[in-house]
Amino acid sequence: MRAGFCFILTLIGMALPVREACSNGAVCLLDSIDIRIKNNLTAEIKVHRAFEITSEAGLRFAQVQIPINNYVEVSDVKGYTQLPGGTRIKLTQQDIGTSSAPAFKGFGDTQVVIFSLRTPVVGSRIYYEYKQVIRSLLYLPRVTRSSSCSTDRLVVNLEWDKKVNVRYTSDGFGEYRGDRNMLFLASYLSELPDEPFSCPDGPYLFISASSFTYNKSRYSSENWSDVGRFFEKLSEQPVEFQEELKALASRLTERALTKQESLSALYRFLADSVSYFALEVGKGDFTPHLCSVILNRRFGDCKDQAILLSSLCRVAGFDAHPALISTMPHPPVNEHQPWPAWFDHVITVVKDESGYMLLDPSDPLGSVEILPPRLRGRTYLVCDGVSGLKTTPGQNNPASTIVWQFSLSQARDQTLGVNFSLRYANDAARAYREFWSDRSADNAIAFLQAQLHYTGWGITSLALSGMEFRNDTLTVGGSFELRLGELGRSQNLAIASPLNTYLLDNIFVDTRAGSYCGANSIRLEETVVVDMAIPGLAVGSQYSDSWHRPGMAFVDEMVIDSERAIFHRKFDFSGESLTAPDYNAFRDFLLSRIDQQYVRLQK
Repeated sequence: MRAGFCFILTLIGMALPVREACSNGAVCLLDSIDIRIKNNLTAEIKVHRAFEITSEAGLRFAQVQIPINNYVEVSDVKGYTQLPGGTRIKLTQQDIGTSSAPAFKGFGDTQVVIFSLRTPVVGSRIYYEYKQVIRSLLYLPRVTRSSSCSTDRLVVNLEWDKKVNVRYTSDGFGEYRGDRNMLFLASYLSELPDEPFSCPDGPYLFISASSFTYNKSRYSSENWSDVGRFFEKLSEQPVEFQEELKALASRLTERALTKQESLSALYRFLADSVSYFALEVGKGDFTPHLCSVILNRRFGDCKDQAILLSSLCRVAGFDAHPALISTMPHPPVNEHQPWPAWFDHVITVVKDESGYMLLDPSDPLGSVEILPPRLRGRTYLVCDGVSGLKTTPGQNNPASTIVWQFSLSQARDQTLGVNFSLRYANDAARAYREFWSDRSADNAIAFLQAQLHYTGWGITSLALSGMEFRNDTLTVGGSFELRLGELGRSQNLAIASPLNTYLLDNIFVDTRAGSYCGANSIRLEETVVVDMAIPGLAVGSQYSDSWHRPGMAFVDEMVIDSERAIFHRKFDFSGESLTAPDYNAFRDFLLSRIDQQYVRLQK
């Protein structure tokens, strides 16, 4: 560890020229982490980081925040700034402080150690180090490459004492094995592009152990049943409170005639009367509050809601348990060693003769009958001390859907009447429900006008006929008029494709050097129906075109159906990885069609 420290000091001391500016304004010269796991199931971590500032955007790396909680302590903070001329300005104790930071997900307290390295300028190099004492191995760090800037060298030194059984899952590192130590190395890591749905880019290192301590108790993590037993233990309620829970459950279900009605009544109570509030304090990462506290406050996070719902269900005669679930595609829980920290959410599972019912009162898209879209196809663990990993019912195919439908008819007074429908399904319905609910009718109309005008629709007199949200689908309908008086000499009404515009502006923003992937499957669909009986209007000949690659399909066609011309475009993406050549070829294909309007009418 001393050798690593000396190396970074020497590296920074070199009078190297300032590099060409990176997009995020800095180069991480070295990110070195030394982790020692001790026999008492605690750990000591030393972090050394050095950056070269290549533009003003990189000055932000001089501001450092380190989350702490009941189990994580930070000490021995040191650092300095080396100005371009060689002058060093040391970090002092006056530069180091502690602040509240409730937004740090994954840490149970509301504290953060914060410090600022002094007065860097473009061309400066900054260095800092600190020590962390980890009192529970549940807080071992996940070491992943930084997407904030390029990294010259990422080093992890892992050591463990003789009586500790350490496990790790790594990808993208060079590994050097010893008896009770491992060295992980990765070099010359470029910045990740700032683009939605970018593929995870290694390396990553996830460390766990076969046993750990928490709340002064020792737990095993040999298998997934052990992990479930750990959270089951944390969820136990005092025996003396059982009668009060029974009385509450009885009042809530007194009008229920069936078990399903009883379950719905308990679920509605949690969803309506115990507000979801995700502020974690104290030991809030893993330990839920007592049911008596939750009922008194009438708010709680996902753990609190799941514990209260499962407790009420049990006293009402159901076989119910809390369940840990991972809502994120990364890390893939089933590919890692058993460990409680891989999960980020808690729900309630009710067992009956037909199987498992998964209940999440924190999600407005969920109910007793409906599994919220974000929980579909995810890995979960019932905390009953015996169950192993399970997977929730799969995503609807696709997970996120947007459908545009337009019908052109009713020509009069130099205008065409258009009826439209926008339909959002599954995950898209959740996102756009919040979007539309925050807008008044006038604002919604202004938004639609701007979006359609941007894609070439010269519209006027737009009106909404209504919005309907049912199960996993949100539908917005209405009508508007297209102006024909502005056709000009060409006498052509050219309308670009909203689907094409959506792809280029929201997904395929920049050419990628690597692969493209999304967390979920996507379907975008667009239909424009033109009444051929409109006086003075004609359409071109039928055509059909398509683009197919593994995991992706794009179809563009126009057919004449009796007295209608039907233009149809569809994009399907499976959510799996798409190679960079395929990605870029399809993007170029879309760009080639910008000037080829989707709907082209000649008067």
